[in-house]
Amino acid sequence: MKEKNSLALNGILVNDYNFHQRKSIFRNMTLVRLFIVLFILCNYILTEGQTGLRQIRYLPEGDDFVITNGQLKFNRAIYGTNSAFRLEAGDLPEFAFYMPGMGGNVKLALVNGDKGIWLTEAKQIETHYRSGSLIYKISDPVLDKGQLLLTVLAMNDEEGVILKADFSNIPMGCKLLIVYGGASNIMFRRDGERNVDPDDSFFLKANNCTGNDYRINKNSFSLVYGANGLLSKDEYSAISNALANGKMIKMKSDYKMMIGTFPENSILGIRDANDVNTPVGLIKSQNMVTFPIVIGEVKLKSEQTQYFSFHNPQKRQFLNEIQLVSLFEQAEKSRVELANRFVMDTPDKYINTIGGALSVAGDAIWEEPSYLHGAISWRVRIPGWRASYIADVLGWNDRAETHFSAYSNSQLVAPLSGSVEMDTTAHLARAKQRIGNAMYSSGYICPLPNHPVLSDLSYYDMNMVFIDALIRHFNWTGDKTYLKKVWPTIERHLDWEKRTFDADGDGLYDAYCCIWASDALYYNGGGVTHSSAYNYYANLHAAELAMILGKDSKPYRKEADKIRNAINRKLWLKDSGWYAEFVDALGNKALHPSAALWTVYHSIDSKIADQFQEYQLLRYIDTSIPHIPFKIKGMEGENYHMVATTNWMPYAWSTNNVATAEQMHTSLAYWQGGRPEEAFNLLKSSVMDVMYCGSSPGNFPMTSIYNAASRIEVYRDFADVIGISSRALVEGLFGIQPDLMHNNMIIKPGFPAIWEHASVRLPYIDFIYRFEAGKSKYTIRQKGTKQTKIQLQIPAKTDQINNILVNGVKGDYTVIENVGRTLVEIKLPAVKENNVTIIWGRNLFETKPEEVVAVLNEKIPILLKGEILDIKDPQGIIVEKDINGSLLQLKLNGRTGERTLFAKIKKGQMIWWQPINISLKDAVEIVAGDLEDDKKLNLYVRNNSAHPIYGKLLVGKNSGNPYVQTLKIASGSISELIVIPTNSVVKGTNNVEFIAENGAEYLAQLVNWKLPLNNRAKFEQVNMLSFFNDKITQIFRNKYLSPRSPYNTLQIPTQGIGDWCQPLRSAVIDDSGFRLRANNDLFITPFGLSFSTPQNGEKPNIAFTSLWDNYPDSVSVPLNGNASHAYFLMAGSSNQMQSRFENGTITIKYKDGSQSVLHLINPETWAPIERDYFTDEYSFSMHQPRPPRVVLQTGLVSRNFENVIKDKELDKRFLDGGGAIILDMPLDYSKELKGLTLKTMANEVVIGLMGVTLDRN
Repeated sequence: MKEKNSLALNGILVNDYNFHQRKSIFRNMTLVRLFIVLFILCNYILTEGQTGLRQIRYLPEGDDFVITNGQLKFNRAIYGTNSAFRLEAGDLPEFAFYMPGMGGNVKLALVNGDKGIWLTEAKQIETHYRSGSLIYKISDPVLDKGQLLLTVLAMNDEEGVILKADFSNIPMGCKLLIVYGGASNIMFRRDGERNVDPDDSFFLKANNCTGNDYRINKNSFSLVYGANGLLSKDEYSAISNALANGKMIKMKSDYKMMIGTFPENSILGIRDANDVNTPVGLIKSQNMVTFPIVIGEVKLKSEQTQYFSFHNPQKRQFLNEIQLVSLFEQAEKSRVELANRFVMDTPDKYINTIGGALSVAGDAIWEEPSYLHGAISWRVRIPGWRASYIADVLGWNDRAETHFSAYSNSQLVAPLSGSVEMDTTAHLARAKQRIGNAMYSSGYICPLPNHPVLSDLSYYDMNMVFIDALIRHFNWTGDKTYLKKVWPTIERHLDWEKRTFDADGDGLYDAYCCIWASDALYYNGGGVTHSSAYNYYANLHAAELAMILGKDSKPYRKEADKIRNAINRKLWLKDSGWYAEFVDALGNKALHPSAALWTVYHSIDSKIADQFQEYQLLRYIDTSIPHIPFKIKGMEGENYHMVATTNWMPYAWSTNNVATAEQMHTSLAYWQGGRPEEAFNLLKSSVMDVMYCGSSPGNFPMTSIYNAASRIEVYRDFADVIGISSRALVEGLFGIQPDLMHNNMIIKPGFPAIWEHASVRLPYIDFIYRFEAGKSKYTIRQKGTKQTKIQLQIPAKTDQINNILVNGVKGDYTVIENVGRTLVEIKLPAVKENNVTIIWGRNLFETKPEEVVAVLNEKIPILLKGEILDIKDPQGIIVEKDINGSLLQLKLNGRTGERTLFAKIKKGQMIWWQPINISLKDAVEIVAGDLEDDKKLNLYVRNNSAHPIYGKLLVGKNSGNPYVQTLKIASGSISELIVIPTNSVVKGTNNVEFIAENGAEYLAQLVNWKLPLNNRAKFEQVNMLSFFNDKITQIFRNKYLSPRSPYNTLQIPTQGIGDWCQPLRSAVIDDSGFRLRANNDLFITPFGLSFSTPQNGEKPNIAFTSLWDNYPDSVSVPLNGNASHAYFLMAGSSNQMQSRFENGTITIKYKDGSQSVLHLINPETWAPIERDYFTDEYSFSMHQPRPPRVVLQTGLVSRNFENVIKDKELDKRFLDGGGAIILDMPLDYSKELKGLTLKTMANEVVIGLMGVTLDRN
């Protein structure tokens, strides 16, 4: 990791892009072609990435992803030999080799007399991606009525490709032109990844041909490249002789080699790359060769098949036609075997293609002896993250064992412990990389396999996910011999995790960059849900594994119980129904309630939550996590959507993204939580987004185009996506969940209810389902040498089962009382094939959740689908209940919002827990108008109750000039738009109250910063000079050293800004412009509001508060008299880890003991001084209008800085010199003021008060 570009392991920070420095597309293209290419790329990225209606690019056809006349090049990689070698191909038939290092470009053309076209220009190109190969069906007037069928395959045992060209009905005189060149050996920064490296990386460019040394041998050529100069005559002669004699060639380390074999009737020649404009011109060119390329002309017959190849000669040298045919057949056989590891047949044609694509991608991330972080970019070895899940799921148990053994060999075994040692060069943001301290002691697994030393990637705790995959491995194999071998690895890991991340022994574990979303994610020693859940699962299963080995299981069982109790006691938000993200270890030890996606899915995947908690957690995703809907042209009726990982602001890489693996893991959680319909919709949405509407067919990219930080896909065939997708499909959709350590397997299909057939074929099992004529039929074939017992769990279709046949004999079954749906369990014997038939009754029934809108303290009837046996109220909202058969009557109370109840229902033979989704509301809601208006305050009043409501609307009740309107609103309706005139409202926040006829009061605060200041206002600036304790420019010049966690942790750097990935990040705060405009110590905003502040740059101008020892945690300012409103000029710090969370408060106290409070919450009412928030309607939304800010360097006051922000990348958006914020608070004019107190509530932040202005009218 290098600080200068903030690069981190799990992907790319936004500032890692460098579109402005892209090289021009290769210079021998015409300007017209250049414009077309750029237009296509920009149109795809911008139009499809930022509008709601997507164009479907690829269509499924059998096993293929098909596109007709696609426009992209180098957008689909073809892999071969489990090495870094790949062929870059795409919609258009032009190819390039990455060896790694640019290994050359291949262009093909058709020529007939003086007419010729590059194949990429053909009138009709139908491209098929067939899991590991590309097939092009090409027709064009140059072929008359003929057709070319071009198949591209990677060799299965050599770094190379072989192409098969089938010609039919070809006119006389037609030629195929093959052009190869441009082997520069350049190593691209991201290995030639689309949308990251320059768009022209793989183009045939003249400069890339420098130093290419060709020798032609009949219909073949050899190329030596990769050196600055040409080989000497003697050196090349030695190579040529070796090739001619079929001997292996030992190359100098700085040279590489490529051999091309063209059809036997080819005529080869050397040309100059600058002449690659037209095929005919290239053939005829007699220009001097400065930048050599090789061309081959092949005369074509009407009907014939031609083969040609390119390869790195490690096993073979020059090839003949018989060898080419054989190699093609071998390659195709290998491809088919690989693609057929995972075959699905469902009613959804968009799903059926995925199995082969996943198999190929899963193979591409394997390179002996371990899995990699990506197939293309990030092709580095790491022990953790989710890649290795695919090994067992797709039956590569041997690869899994090799991977786990290699990294077990990389585990440190000494010292047994160490002291906490934070890295001073990283400003204490992370642990120092040194074997012997707490972090790098016995148990830590190093990044390189079979190599227990630290490296650049040793910042991460990859142990946690590695051990999770290792423990799950035994569910798939039941291998007790291997368990015995790696048990010490598990023991050392659990001991290391405990002493390093739960050093205080409270059962809650810190999270130290231990999951994919780890960059800029830090918890300052806190107790974190997702890491604690992982450790619960590990200890729980370690206890079981210890018993199998005859070892003491009690310590692991005890620790698992301790963790689960701690999570549910300290982190479960009972009133809300989800786990907090974490609890602070320092300061107020506050809970951070805005949980991330990973908090939910890890809680479920690690089985920390019970069924009722799982449902509530998933409902939290439904209602609180941003959903980004999208529509596809021709499929507008589908409810496709992507989910963001959090709603945290401001943006920092990995803390708020739209990432494919996160969506796939979430879909798995929905299956595990008993919600298959939404699980499938999430998975299908992601599939449509990246595989069919995306830029690469059958792709498993790291991020979606809906990732607001980039608006483009990045990192094709990313290992994290591949691994968790395999689990989502196999464990989720098909429900295959082995537990071979206990000789058992659960199969719990999660098919959409409308499916009437589905099957899957895997190396170890076949599963076939069909529903017809009221019968569900299942066939399960186990393929291993040893069979296991099976628990088949099927959702009930009717309320009665007439009969069940197991292998032709009447079978027994059990009804499982499940949340959300009834499951019927049938136990099957351990035999090779089981056949089950369920004969259902007549009465179909649904178990979809009830959706109820309820008003506080108002009785509501709910008619359910069967007899009500019991009610579960986990959030404590029921005040009264009455059950009469299937009728439930309730009176509810509590905090408004989305709530959940469960009713135990019996219908026929079936019993289940029916979720009841409650939207709990006040009887009256005051709702802001659609847009801020600069002339009036607009609002509506909604009556949610079951009866008409009469009452009075009051605006500014205690302001001295209230607005009053009598209203009558019918039940369940909303008022007409109510317009409050300017003279009755204030700029900023307005108290709006509805007092019902029965005396009930309903209050809302509506914000409108577009309004002018009230013309009746009498402003008075509070003299703050004696309370100021620093200059605002000092905020990031300080060293914030205490309090800090005494344990090994990730934390904010000592300068109070940045994170562990960017520990040296800072911002220069310059208030010169602000001070300059403070004439007579008065800063006046353009809209007339003024604040008292010293103009003299030597004087302090802010009262800072913080939980850091540098400043007091609160500052109090005495006040007197009466006021209707207060405005505050403030500045300070905040970050993504303090988002949607109370950073601080301003409390105005009255002499009668009452008070008014302004809660400083990021992002609505608090912002980081150095930057402006990016907002959109989804991942980065604010729940109220953003307040004005003051650019300190210039004194500019505005609410929109898009025209002045120089760097608009989401993790920057810096304000020159920093920015203050103007906030406000309505006051009770009838009460005499006593004082004001600013108090910081959140760790890490500094909150400062620069000015207070009161409206005395």
